[in-house]
Amino acid sequence: MGDNRYKMLPLILLSQMALSIAAPAIQCDISKIAIAGGKYCLNNGTKVGSKLEYTCPEGTYPYPFPSRECLFNGQWSNENVKAQCRTVQCTTPGRFENGEFYPRKAKYFIGDILYFECWGGFKMSGPENRICQANGKWSGIDTTCDNKGIVGSARHSGKEKPVSNLHTDYRTSAELFHAVLLLKLHHLCASISGTWGISPSIEVTTGGLMNIFILLDASESLGEDNFNIAKEASKVFIEKMSSFDFSPRYAVISYDREAKPIIELSDEDSKEADKVIDRINAFQYSEHTQEPWGRNTRGALAKVYEMLCLQNARDPEHFLKMKNVILLITEGKHNMGGDPTVEVKRIREILDIRKNNKRENYLDIYVFGLGEEISDNEINDIASKKTSQHVFSMETVEDMKKAFDEMIGSQHVFSKETADDMKKAFNLMIDEAGTVDMCGLAYEPSENEGVEGKYPWIAKITITSPGSEVTCKGSIISRDFILTAAHCFNLDEKLHAISVEVGGKEFKVKNLHRHNKYNPLGKQEKKVEKSFDYDLALIELKTKIEFSRKIR
Repeated sequence: MGDNRYKMLPLILLSQMALSIAAPAIQCDISKIAIAGGKYCLNNGTKVGSKLEYTCPEGTYPYPFPSRECLFNGQWSNENVKAQCRTVQCTTPGRFENGEFYPRKAKYFIGDILYFECWGGFKMSGPENRICQANGKWSGIDTTCDNKGIVGSARHSGKEKPVSNLHTDYRTSAELFHAVLLLKLHHLCASISGTWGISPSIEVTTGGLMNIFILLDASESLGEDNFNIAKEASKVFIEKMSSFDFSPRYAVISYDREAKPIIELSDEDSKEADKVIDRINAFQYSEHTQEPWGRNTRGALAKVYEMLCLQNARDPEHFLKMKNVILLITEGKHNMGGDPTVEVKRIREILDIRKNNKRENYLDIYVFGLGEEISDNEINDIASKKTSQHVFSMETVEDMKKAFDEMIGSQHVFSKETADDMKKAFNLMIDEAGTVDMCGLAYEPSENEGVEGKYPWIAKITITSPGSEVTCKGSIISRDFILTAAHCFNLDEKLHAISVEVGGKEFKVKNLHRHNKYNPLGKQEKKVEKSFDYDLALIELKTKIEFSRKIR
């Protein structure tokens, strides 16, 4: 018996060797890891567990990941996302309190220099200029402008904004200039706490807290073309929202039988519109590769619920102050995962939304039926039940785009003929009632509107004198003040010769306040024929401007 056991041992060893020869070790595909513009290094070839590190030329960095790993299934981690070397950028500065920085650009690259200046009455701490470095950070410490005694009882402490006591009896136009400029340019453009009113549309208010979830149906029956259309419509929507003076958090989820978050609420980039759009661009329809195909709408809504739970755990103080908007783009009928309305109920529960408890305005679910076989009953069940319509059925790409546009206003029933109407309808989708005091909000004008239509803060100033007429532009900074250039006026200008036109309406001038240090001849000893230092003036109007979408 013992002898037989020993005789079998060589056979067992031979069989194991044969199996190892017949089943080669799992390897990852080396053709899947190239990086555009850079190189890579492997620590253990293409074997399972091997780590890959990307390197890029100076001034660039590996995007979206610096490394990958060969997984047990023979795929590289994040294999479906192509790697590339991107140019290093420094972050765009946020609001610089009590001063200005320039140049103002959408993107800053290595070697770019930021210059800082403080307003009158404030003292600079930190460097006057900072350079964008190769590590994507600005050189030096943060620059700040600190209060050293502002006219009109202005004060600045910590995160407070300068607040001027406008009841002070100003003795000179210079004092008024400082007080009004500080108050109007800084205080009005600062975040103002808004209140959410029940609205049939996405209500935007300065300082409002908002989560926006975009759910994209990637099922086989809807198809890749429609999926890409939904992606494009989502990007246009995000770009539109980014024009407002507030930053919602975004979560974008693509789903078929499985929900795949493209970006989550908790991600660092979820408040950066351009980075959210980058993530959407990088995500491909082919990343849904599971078979058989299916549509698990409940699974996508369950991801929304999970993200809300995490946000609640991390920030319970602000969680119930958040307004939540869900945009679901789908063909409609689910065929796996169960009833999606179950998740809608869970979402309502965590947001403490009950019948008649006045919290209905904290959740809006819009459902866009896209494709050839839209299930009207199902998408109606998921959408919010409010006085306005939250369900839109589109048979064409153009219908899809217009629905996204018009959702931003009070109109919610559409037909669509041309994709060109997208911009017009977008302006209707967002309720801008809470934004009329907000600064710097351009919009696409209609054909009969000029530059004043596109930039609703612009005022036209006309100075009439015997035999001549001079025009200048100004900016609305409050209901009764226009900021403009001092050089537009003669030093002895008569008030009745000045008129201001805003939104097609003419306003008479009550007073003209030039900066007290403006002196066009002040540098002639330096052979400067005309100086534009302190070239600022405030026009005070006799009657107040009524703000609207076209005038702010």
